[in-house]
Amino acid sequence: MTQHAYLRYPHIHGELIAFTAEDDVWAAPLDGGRAWRVSSDDIPVDHPRISPDGTHVAWTSRRDGAPEVHVGPLDGGPTTRLTHWGSARTGVRGWTPGGEILAVSAQGQASLRRTLARAVPLDGGPAATLPYGPVGDVAHSAAGVLLLSATMGREAAGWKRYRGGTAGKLWIDREGAGEFTRIHEDLARQESLENLGNQGDKTRVSEKQYDCTTTYSEGLRAQMAGTRIRRGRRC
Repeated sequence: MTQHAYLRYPHIHGELIAFTAEDDVWAAPLDGGRAWRVSSDDIPVDHPRISPDGTHVAWTSRRDGAPEVHVGPLDGGPTTRLTHWGSARTGVRGWTPGGEILAVSAQGQASLRRTLARAVPLDGGPAATLPYGPVGDVAHSAAGVLLLSATMGREAAGWKRYRGGTAGKLWIDREGAGEFTRIHEDLARQESLENLGNQGDKTRVSEKQYDCTTTYSEGLRAQMAGTRIRRGRRC
């Protein structure tokens, strides 16, 4: 009788695919064939990502408790733990164009919601914090840098007058120059208008407007300069 495995977190690179099963990272040919283990810790793992040159796999492992960044050769062999952050919000997201592991973590932050993007070198050196500000998720590709802005919490008592706007938003830097513009804005605007219609209340106009046309870069610069921004029109 054939047993079907429960495969998760697939990542395709060239003719290979990396995935998780039985609490380990595996790799296999896309056209079929025998799969092999990349890790052998028998501990929950997630988000394996094959390096651009196809020689390594990075993933998030809870081998020592908190999730940390691990890496190993794609063909199999000794694996290495690269971070010691101790943050429950650490996760591998991919690779940078320079061959470093792209990860997010709330390490050193006052709130678990304030996750920052980090570039983790393979030699075990200190990770560099990337200049994106708080992000919920991040990806590097030939098309540029894609960000999901971090979601911020709200007081439970404020739900009655909630007008939308706390969900993460997608931003892209197509040129790699640090200037992000928002994408799929029309979908969020439609949801926000529906929320306003359900509330039956007027939108309050704040002393400084920050609307859907404001770029991620402008908002980040204002935050770093200490400018207090109040959103008038939620988006």
